[in-house]
Amino acid sequence: MGDLVLFSPTLLALRSQWPNTRIQVLIRGAYKEIAQLLVPNVEWLFTDIDPFLVNPLEAKDQITQLRSLVKESTPDLIVAACPRRNWIDMVIASAAPDARHVAFVTKERDPYFGLQLKWAMPQGEALEYKEVAPALKSDQDWVRAFGLVNYLTGETAVQTAPSLQASSANLAASEAVLAAINFKVGEYIVCAAAGSVNVSIKGWSLEKYAETIVELSSKNNLKFLLVGHESEKTVLEKVKRLSGSTSTEVWVGKEGKLGVLVGLIAHAKIYLGNDTGAMHIAAALQKPTVALFGGGTWPRFKPALKRGITLINPLPCFGCDWDCPFGDAPCVKAISTHDAIVAVQDLLVEGKVTSSEVREVNSYPAFVTEMMGRSAAEAKQRSALHLKREQTLIETAMLAAEKDSEIEMLKKETDVKDSEIAMLKKETDVKDSEIAMLKKETDVKDSEIAMLKKDSNEKLTEISSISQQAKNKDALIQEIHSAHGERLKDIDGFLKSLAEKEAVIKILHNTCEERLSLILRLELELKQLKSVLERRK
Repeated sequence: MGDLVLFSPTLLALRSQWPNTRIQVLIRGAYKEIAQLLVPNVEWLFTDIDPFLVNPLEAKDQITQLRSLVKESTPDLIVAACPRRNWIDMVIASAAPDARHVAFVTKERDPYFGLQLKWAMPQGEALEYKEVAPALKSDQDWVRAFGLVNYLTGETAVQTAPSLQASSANLAASEAVLAAINFKVGEYIVCAAAGSVNVSIKGWSLEKYAETIVELSSKNNLKFLLVGHESEKTVLEKVKRLSGSTSTEVWVGKEGKLGVLVGLIAHAKIYLGNDTGAMHIAAALQKPTVALFGGGTWPRFKPALKRGITLINPLPCFGCDWDCPFGDAPCVKAISTHDAIVAVQDLLVEGKVTSSEVREVNSYPAFVTEMMGRSAAEAKQRSALHLKREQTLIETAMLAAEKDSEIEMLKKETDVKDSEIAMLKKETDVKDSEIAMLKKETDVKDSEIAMLKKDSNEKLTEISSISQQAKNKDALIQEIHSAHGERLKDIDGFLKSLAEKEAVIKILHNTCEERLSLILRLELELKQLKSVLERRK
């Protein structure tokens, strides 16, 4: 949330210089309300992923959703606006490969989750940013970020500090809260004592908050409102209990209640608290502030206070990025209650603090800070070696995962083959069954064939006998045929002889007929003679 407050002047400058450009900004969903108050005229996109805490390997579904969101927007320009790369930057870049990609300060991939992202997105899309926008020279992030505006627009933007105005609805909602606890506007100190959600070690000790509340309540007759997220309620209740003050109350909010927090801070007399988003809201509201800072990222997130005091305990281990070599951030814990009480009391005095002050408190002897410096340097080297080992382990794990993936694929292929083999075996068993049935049928057929063969052999014997009989009959027929031929010859002779005899008979017949005719004529003549003779008688 603090990053968003500090980045809001950059967004306002871009909106001013690009009035007709569609600007979409991706943020955590919990900060929707504050975002709309800071920069109302851009499109806010939301995600629940914290890329500095969530491993991309555990967010594959969210990665798919983010890529779809970006693809639907079809952006011409993608800007990775945080000064440190995170894996969401890479995901968004990969979703629009044809867009212009500009990274702020560095294009180096996330040192912690960059390799995991490659693991989570094995398809090999482009993840890098080609252009780098340099930061302006400053020790504060909100000023450095104007380098991004200048790079993108080609013009020098006017630098304005983060600014926030509580809406009438926010103020009204906070007034309802104050009325319920019998607090009046402008008569209490709002105190964020629960530290930070993401970096808990950078919070001041709860006991020191309680001591400070006791002192200021009794000597300055001040009321305190302890504010935080509902997940921090137990911690805030502990501070109230330790203080034993009847003038201390607790308010905790949840998603959808950031506007109430803005109103509560706006109505407060002073803000007292850790380096948190609430502190940056107080600064943007131009609320007099006492900020308790450690050295993890100092002075990048030093609040843009118009009037306030920042307390730090300079140590040689500053710049650890909250990878504290001592485990509990002594840079914060060593700030005394006296320093905090004096700072609040100075702000209560009209005209004593008129600007933003950084007060250094030296809580350790020189030899201790020197020793801490040596220890921090060694711890930094160990941390670098540890990171390198982690990266090596991740790379090894990635290679192992690739091999596992290959093995899994081969296993799947083997399973497929086993399935195919099982199916073929099943088919073979069916075939074997069919073959057995066919063999059985074949045996029956063989038996039938044997019987038929036996019958055939018997038939062949019969046929052979019949054939021999036929041959004998053929020989007999041949003999008969030969005898018949001879008989035909004899008949031909007989016929020829008969023809000759018939010819003779015919001749004889003709001769007989001639003789018969002669006889008849002679008889006729004889009869005539007899007749003549009778008449002569």
